[in-house]
Formats: sequence, structure tokens, C-alpha cells
Amino acid sequence: MATMLGFTKDEWEIIGAIATCLSVVVTAAAVGVSLWLALRPDRYQIGLSTGIRVMVTQGVPGPSPEYLTFHVVNKGRRPAKVTGFGWRMGRWGKNVGTWIQVLSGPENPQLPKLLDDGEYAHWFAPLDRFLASEGRFQKPNGRVDFKDFYAVAFLSTGQEIRVKPEAALLARIKKSNANKQPGALPEGDAA
Repeated sequence: MATMLGFTKDEWEIIGAIATCLSVVVTAAAVGVSLWLALRPDRYQIGLSTGIRVMVTQGVPGPSPEYLTFHVVNKGRRPAKVTGFGWRMGRWGKNVGTWIQVLSGPENPQLPKLLDDGEYAHWFAPLDRFLASEGRFQKPNGRVDFKDFYAVAFLSTGQEIRVKPEAALLARIKKSNANKQPGALPEGDAA
């Protein structure tokens, strides 16, 4: 019987059948991946930062006022609608405290704010007023845990973008929180 590369005709038929089956599986996988890539919605790619900023005005004597700021940038191709901001203490479950941060005034963009590809916006609130609010950040069980403390931007899709506050802001919030009455809630909604 004739051989080619050491395989007989029957062995070559088996190798051909296996190769055909493998090509069907690989083709089906390639079609599945391409359909998934084509049909999936683009993910939101939102950058969020929150910190303390100083507003310097030329010709105005005295110390410059400090502001709590939220900076949001749309890094993706898909327009994103920012509907609000807040704070979260805890990661998941029933023991998560969530507070809504009200950022109103003529210096702030109107919420909800639609951000197209590459657009950004800033929201400001006087830092002293934020820190002087009567409430205290704590979980529903009364515990205070700043290692799981986040600033949050809410999108119209229900998605939440979370980020740790900048170190200087977190230090000021911790100091302010320590001086407040346990059990008191900050202004805004607690859930």
C-alpha cells in the first residue's frame, strides 16, 4: 500500500475528517465573536475625579475660597448623560450608605448633562458649606468605614461611576465627620 509522509490512504482520510470538523468549530467561533463585537453596545468610558479646588480671582484680597469639585469626562465614543452625583460608603449589600450631592447654582452645568465624545464638565460647591452640613457619613449599621468611601456620578442608564476622592478632600471629610454627632445623617438622601 502506498504511503505519503508515513500515513496510509485510510489514515489521511481520518486526518481530513478531523481537519474538516475543526474548521467548522473554528469558523463558528469566529462568527460568534464577530457577531458579539458587532452587536454589543459600546461601553461607557467615563472619567470621574473629585477634589478640592481654589478659585483665584485677580484683584480680590484675602484668602481664595475652596470648592468641592466633580470633574467628568467622556472618554468613549458613546454619548453619556450625567444625571447626578453622590457619595457611597460600603461596596454591596444592605449595609451601604448612599448620599445624593446637590450641585446647583449658575456656575454649574444644568443636570442632566449630555456629554459627547471627548467632552467634559465641572460641577462646584463651596467646600466650607459641604463640610459644615449637619450630617455625618456612616453606614446604616452606624459604622464609619472610609476605606470603602467613593464619590459617585450617576448616568441615565442606571450605571454608577465610582472613584475614591482625592487624598486632601478625603482627609477633610474624615476630620469633619469625626466632629459630628454619631447617628446624624448628612444632608441629602440616605439609602
